[in-house]
Amino acid sequence: MDTTELTLLRSMTTEQRQMYSMEMDKARKSASTTLLLNFLGLHRFYLEDVVTGLLQWSLCLFFVGWFWILFDLFRSKDLTAKFNNKKAVEVATTVKMLYPSNL
Repeated sequence: MDTTELTLLRSMTTEQRQMYSMEMDKARKSASTTLLLNFLGLHRFYLEDVVTGLLQWSLCLFFVGWFWILFDLFRSKDLTAKFNNKKAVEVATTVKMLYPSNL
């Protein structure tokens, strides 16, 4: 759990935290899976970045995409962390709307 998630959790009730935890378990992506899929050029699709994935694949026809995929090989952990942080904010927002605190 990183600082983004900790900040989000501080402002939640116990019920909201439980729902957040359940939803994030489903939504969170693994850095090791991203790394493995990178070798096939499928990591962007796994991280739900379809437009960039299609662009990489189309540039592979001109060999430029292969350099991009190789570059992403070293960034896979950061790409996954960025995805997970973005998803954490989305899930927290949804949970807070569906389960408002009764303060």
